[in-house]
Amino acid sequence: HEILECIQNLLSYEVNNKFEELILAYIIHNMPKINQTKIAIQIFKLVNINGDGKLQKNELKKVLLYFVSEEYLINFDKIFSLLDSENRGYIEYSEFLRACLDRKNIVTEENLKGAFNYFDKENKGYFDEEQMKNFCEENKINEQLCHLIFEEIDLNKTGKVDFEVFKNIMIY
Repeated sequence: HEILECIQNLLSYEVNNKFEELILAYIIHNMPKINQTKIAIQIFKLVNINGDGKLQKNELKKVLLYFVSEEYLINFDKIFSLLDSENRGYIEYSEFLRACLDRKNIVTEENLKGAFNYFDKENKGYFDEEQMKNFCEENKINEQLCHLIFEEIDLNKTGKVDFEVFKNIMIY
């Protein structure tokens, strides 16, 4: 049952923007482990036969077909491309986890506050593009992409993103 839930989460994965993807990754790396994580790790190990930490598209599809029918994988290519946003031909452990875990267990008020506080280190109640640049540098995201991401999330065009805007971006 838990395996099918994990697979269902994987096959229904979606993100609205790059920022959302980054925040989900940050939360997963920094949140206390939830029960579902164990199942996702087991599935990852099952699929990652050669142990290189990378899931090739055909590897993943082959293992998923042990659990679900071909019809259930109708959006598989789209989901895989979404997870493999850099078009490397594989997805890594953290990308797999991001997709397999139940989003409502990840995007909690507590986790969102923790992620927001990562940006708002001075407790001003908002962060600006400078704090975003620091995050981007730490995560090896180029400056141009970082600027575009900030423009996209600065919904009020004030140069500042407060917690409510941040939360609304993450909860859809």
